[in-house]
Amino acid sequence: MSNWWNVIKQNKLVNLPKFKVKPFNTAKPNEEDRECKDKIMEIANFTKNFQLPNEIAGEFVKVKEKHVGNYNHISYGSKKLNVKIHASVDVLTRDPDNIPEEVYCRLLDMLSGADFNFDSDRNVGGTDYQIMAVKRRDNDGIKQHFEIRKKNGGLLVWVSLDFYWPRWISFKEAYTNIDNELYSTDTNTIDWELNKLADEMRWPI
Repeated sequence: MSNWWNVIKQNKLVNLPKFKVKPFNTAKPNEEDRECKDKIMEIANFTKNFQLPNEIAGEFVKVKEKHVGNYNHISYGSKKLNVKIHASVDVLTRDPDNIPEEVYCRLLDMLSGADFNFDSDRNVGGTDYQIMAVKRRDNDGIKQHFEIRKKNGGLLVWVSLDFYWPRWISFKEAYTNIDNELYSTDTNTIDWELNKLADEMRWPI
C-alpha cells in the first residue's frame, strides 16, 4: 500500500490517480498542501450527495425513511415478497480544516488499497488523532465507513455509505426452486440491479 504522507513529503511533483500532490520541503504541510484532506472531503461530499433511488429493479420500493441528525436510513420493501433491503447515509464533519494533513493522508492510505473488514490507527504519526475505517463489498451489499477522533473521544469526522440485502440472499436460497407465481420474480435481474447500485456507491478513491 502506498504511503500518501511520504509521497507528499518528497520534494517533487507526483502524478496520482485523480489528483496531483504538491511538493514541499518542511516536515509538516502548509495551508496549500491539503491534497489528502481535499480527497477525503471529496469522499464525504460524494456520500452526502449520493441519491438513493425510490425504486430498485422494479421490485423494491421505499417503505420507510428515518432521519436522525446527519444519519439517514432507508428501508426498501418488495412489492411481491416478504423481503426488505436497507441503505444508509451518514456524514458529519466538525472543523475539518484544523485536522493535520498527516491524519488525512494516513486515512487515505487505508482507503486506497483493497477491501477490508476493519482497520485503525490509534496514534497517527504520534499525534493525538485516531482513525478507523471499513471498506467492504460482498455478495450481499457494500459497507463503507471512516472516522477521525481526538484521543479524548471527540468525534471530528464520521462518514458512512452502506447498502445491504442479506434477506434477499436468504430468500433466494429458500425459494429459488418453488414454482409459484408469487416467487416468479426474475432473480437475475434483481441481482444485477442491486449490484449495479452498490458499485455506483463505491467511493471515488
